[in-house]
Amino acid sequence: MKPSCIILLLALFVGISMPLTSTSAMATEASTVEGTIVIPDPADSDKTITGQMFFPNPMDMMGQGMESVMGPIMDRMLEAMQKILDTILALSDDIGKMADRIGDFGDKILVMADKIVAMSDKMGGMSDNVVGTMNTMSATIETLANSQAPVANTTTVLLTSPAMNAEISRIVAPVITMSGDSSRYLLYVSTTQTFSGGQTMSILVNDTNSLDDAWLQAVDVAEGDSLYLAVKGIDEEDKVSVLSNSVKVVLVD
Repeated sequence: MKPSCIILLLALFVGISMPLTSTSAMATEASTVEGTIVIPDPADSDKTITGQMFFPNPMDMMGQGMESVMGPIMDRMLEAMQKILDTILALSDDIGKMADRIGDFGDKILVMADKIVAMSDKMGGMSDNVVGTMNTMSATIETLANSQAPVANTTTVLLTSPAMNAEISRIVAPVITMSGDSSRYLLYVSTTQTFSGGQTMSILVNDTNSLDDAWLQAVDVAEGDSLYLAVKGIDEEDKVSVLSNSVKVVLVD
């Protein structure tokens, strides 16, 4: 078979596989590109036959390939972003609920604080009642003792301890010593040296009511770091002496 015949058959095969179209048709098909083929004329070897062919546009094919690859990736990215958004919204709701709970807890703390303040006021009132009761008891005992004496009592005692300006603990009761042999006495505590003004209270000290039991209430009289102390002795006949000398003491923690 001659080479020209082989070329002709090849041209016919190409024509069947990829039909030739006109230039105007090529212009309307965006998905193809134009190509030119030149083959020898089988009838005259000095001549050639020129034709046009069209094949798929490689850019369109590349775009379709990119779309097929990137489409699933973009879908997964959108799904992931939606999950992140849903998580953020759920977290926002949880934070809002937590803020509400913190607000409720703060309200409960304020209510509890009010109750504590009210309880503190009640305790303060009870303490004042205890001090008032002790003052009343001391005054009553002194009145009863003096009422039993047939004549005016002129017995005097001298407070010898603590010394003037001695430092005394606010918590631990001091040691009280006086002249005479009185084992019972009335301890006077005051913010003034004359025991006639300011805050003043008296404490009965005997075998059943020790100074340690009442010292904390006595210290409450103090308005600063100092107090004045004095005593009245009670003898075996329940006679009460006159008020002793006053001693200034300094309170320390």
